[in-house]
Amino acid sequence: MIASNAIPTDGELDFSTFNCSSFSPDKPMHELPSPSAIRALNRELGGVRAENFNRPPPVHIPSLRLLVKYGADVTIHEAETQKMIREKLYGQVPIPEVFGWVVDGGQVFIYMQLIQGETLQARWHNLVEPDRLSVCSQLKCMVASWRSLLQDGQECYIGTTGKQALNDIFLQHRPELTGPFEGPNAIAQFHAACGINISQPVPTVFTHADLVAPNILLSKGSNPIVVAIIDWAQAEVPFSRLYDIREDMRGATVTTAEGGNGGVQKFWEWSEQQVRPYL
Repeated sequence: MIASNAIPTDGELDFSTFNCSSFSPDKPMHELPSPSAIRALNRELGGVRAENFNRPPPVHIPSLRLLVKYGADVTIHEAETQKMIREKLYGQVPIPEVFGWVVDGGQVFIYMQLIQGETLQARWHNLVEPDRLSVCSQLKCMVASWRSLLQDGQECYIGTTGKQALNDIFLQHRPELTGPFEGPNAIAQFHAACGINISQPVPTVFTHADLVAPNILLSKGSNPIVVAIIDWAQAEVPFSRLYDIREDMRGATVTTAEGGNGGVQKFWEWSEQQVRPYL
């Protein structure tokens, strides 16, 4: 059950508002690296976007089993959503634990568990058919798990957790389509706003909304296991299942460096045969 008021609005927070969780049970939260230390480490690592204010590359600290995602485009909402969904789907969907977050200098810093793995994007071309099918089977169960989450309350709404506006990247320049849409006809409101003509009722479900190959981490070696689903920034609850299927099929793509401009190679022929039965 997802509480409609589970997610607070963005605001200035500090580590003292959070429990330590499993990051370091015997140490206080403030022993996490400070935002200034994270920025300095990113510069030392020499990333080409280390000085980017909106979305610099995440900082990996293997010695602490820690990953820090930060930037002006990163939101507290993402941290809270990831934290909540991990708690609700623990044992069903592997999601990095969120240790805490802080706002500093106009940037949000999310401190989370570092999961060792390789992206599906990097592995896909070298996976044999049985391994591809195995990964799809695992993803089938995970997608079914988050689609099974129910919204509390009597009235349906279309939006992100906490009855906030939709955060889908495709709607970022269309604020009139982001809602949230509330009430018994919430689905109809959203469909009307987007010009979607669906005559029959469709169920609404929670969706990751960015289930693309770079956001799926696999174990190394043969017989790959899905070890993490990451990037919950666009997660929405609940959403039209038709839209959710489209998003998941959008996730059935492999982003490559081939074809110029880092083009997207879609494997629709394979996915039509192998992926759609899992949706």
